[in-house]
Amino acid sequence: MVNGYYTMIERIKDNFCEIEGDIIDALRANNPKYDVVKTELLELMERNPFIREVMEDEGAVTLTAEQHRIFVEYLSLSDRLNGMEKMNAYLCGHTDCFTYLREIGALTK
Repeated sequence: MVNGYYTMIERIKDNFCEIEGDIIDALRANNPKYDVVKTELLELMERNPFIREVMEDEGAVTLTAEQHRIFVEYLSLSDRLNGMEKMNAYLCGHTDCFTYLREIGALTK
């Protein structure tokens, strides 16, 4: 806070969870591939409860070769989903930046 005023960066940090949620909501609404990957991921987890055990429980875990293959597929889908989210956040950041620069008169178009 500077002289009783919260800077834009402070406001973004304070509201980042909400902003991130909005970005993901927009991604869901505008990118059908995101929903396909998300659905595949959730269905894979539902069909294979051991994934949750590996990700959330403590202690040793032993996987069969088939479970290992499925877990690698889960990681791949999860990486794709995270990549889509990061790319969308990156692009939204650029859009917000240009909008802000136009608003303060730093860009004319």
